[in-house]
Amino acid sequence: MSSHKRNRAENPPPGSASPARPDSPRDFDARRTSLPLPPGSLAAPTRGPSALGPMPPPPHTAVGGPAHAMHPTGAGFMPGVDAPPAAAAAAAPARRARAAVAMPAEEGLGRVVDEHGVRRSARAQAIEARETAALMARVPAAGDTHFGHDMTAGVEAAQADYRAGLRSDPDQRAALRRTIDRSARTSADLSQLLPGAMRQHVEQHLGGGNTVSQDDGRVHPERGGAYAGAMFTSSHVRGRGMAAGGEEGKQTGRPRSPQPSDADGPADRTHASPHALVGAESNDVRTVWARKSANLIVDGHIERVAQQSHERGDHLTMVVRADTHDRSSVGVLSQGAAGGAFTLHSAQYQRRPTAAGVAPAAPAAPAAPSASGPGGTHHAPPGSSGGGSG
Repeated sequence: MSSHKRNRAENPPPGSASPARPDSPRDFDARRTSLPLPPGSLAAPTRGPSALGPMPPPPHTAVGGPAHAMHPTGAGFMPGVDAPPAAAAAAAPARRARAAVAMPAEEGLGRVVDEHGVRRSARAQAIEARETAALMARVPAAGDTHFGHDMTAGVEAAQADYRAGLRSDPDQRAALRRTIDRSARTSADLSQLLPGAMRQHVEQHLGGGNTVSQDDGRVHPERGGAYAGAMFTSSHVRGRGMAAGGEEGKQTGRPRSPQPSDADGPADRTHASPHALVGAESNDVRTVWARKSANLIVDGHIERVAQQSHERGDHLTMVVRADTHDRSSVGVLSQGAAGGAFTLHSAQYQRRPTAAGVAPAAPAAPAAPSASGPGGTHHAPPGSSGGGSG
């Protein structure tokens, strides 16, 4: 604007009418004018009668509230952090109430402490309880699982040599193998050779076409300590060497139960289905921990007897096994001709003598028919795990 127009606007001629205009902040901004400003003229203008009304307070702020309410970044924005102690104490109940709404109590989520002291959801515990009840319902009765001559004493004597870092006595090994051979039994009725639960498993397998059959009814062996239930395994022998897969491609999985104490000496992961006789189908079969003496002497001899039966051309050669918490039974069931009598070479031994704890008791059931021979009774020995008690 030229100086002539500015002087005319600021000093209108007498009697001339000049339209009034509302004040503007620009008129009082020292940065936008070179005119001298009187003291106090930088105060913010007030709205006149033509304005829309007084400016409303900021949202969510009560008029006449505390000073910090109008300054969300000033003192009191976070009560209890930069507010006076009295203000923090007054804000604490409201803060706890908001936290209760935002984060429900853990009990409201159904989380409870299980019997092991672990806090888990009630739904997960209910599912596990149903699974456990189903497994417990399948626990065989005492004396309805294990079979064969009890070789625990001989196995323990050989294990003592392994604990000392020595080899087992060859004469002792030979004596144990002769005992297994002398205790062989023959009968046309499987109930005279195998206890009820093991016999039922074998009969179901004979009626199917699978090479290997395994039924793991153990109740949470992975938790350690004594557990109930039993695992039954039966395998058709297909031959030794490459015909059955041999050692090539053999996989030995880790047992579900914890490894036995080192105080008992070396322990092996024992295949419930011998890979050298069965082939690759045994790789999917679960394993168990066994004392080294039992694995090398008893299990090893059972495999040799199975190979001899296969080489003779027997109509049936099947390796059978029952495993519970602290005991195993192994055997070879053979049949020379279809429809003929069955022969069973078998033995049992205590597998975990250093394990502690007592497994839940199995339901009572009538005793299975006994079948005695030169090696003694084929029932589980007194004090053994029988149907899976540890």
